[in-house]
Amino acid sequence: MKKLLNVSLFVAVVILGVALLVSGLLDGTAFVAFIVSGCLGASVYALLPSITEFSIGGNSVKFQEKLHEAEMITDELKKLKSIAVKTTLKSLKIQQKANILVYQNLLEFRDIYQLLSDTKEFETDYQVLVMETALSLRENVFDFVDLEIESYKSQWSNWRDKYVREYIRANINQDSLSSRVRMSIRFANQYLYLSHFIDGLSAGGTPMLKIISVEDGWHMIMKGTTWKGR
Repeated sequence: MKKLLNVSLFVAVVILGVALLVSGLLDGTAFVAFIVSGCLGASVYALLPSITEFSIGGNSVKFQEKLHEAEMITDELKKLKSIAVKTTLKSLKIQQKANILVYQNLLEFRDIYQLLSDTKEFETDYQVLVMETALSLRENVFDFVDLEIESYKSQWSNWRDKYVREYIRANINQDSLSSRVRMSIRFANQYLYLSHFIDGLSAGGTPMLKIISVEDGWHMIMKGTTWKGR
């Protein structure tokens, strides 16, 4: 395959040179120079893997050695990236005392996820951790939903979803809702957004994570003063 590619490069250089000569874009001298330089470039490309040392301005450069050093640096950077990502995601799973802190964690989680989901390492290195973080964030969001349901099933299950939907339907059209209740409804919607996101991850996809808007204002709720006892 490598030999075929090298031959193709030489042929392409010759064909391009002839085409330029016939079209009048190159004269004879320029044509010869083009062919020579093109073939030289193709030769360098073909021999590149075997080049161990070359000279620039009298200074010897050990190509393979520098290439190996670059690969080592790249590997170390990948390790540091992995440690930073995993540490950050684990910190986002911690329960918070205020709803605004949960919201900020959601924003940070989405930013990190968007960066990771476009990488080839996502499925092998990060998908499970992203899933676990999303599940924990969903639990943290539920802390600020005015709905008392005993937790008798695993957080991996979507068993709460139907109760959350019923809660939203029962309250969304009521008049004169307090700021506290309106915020509770918004967090109920966020709970469902996370459920949808988790379902997409479970199916092997890279879904978008929808997050509630702050355009309607914000009502601060502290966990110790809310309807939640836990």
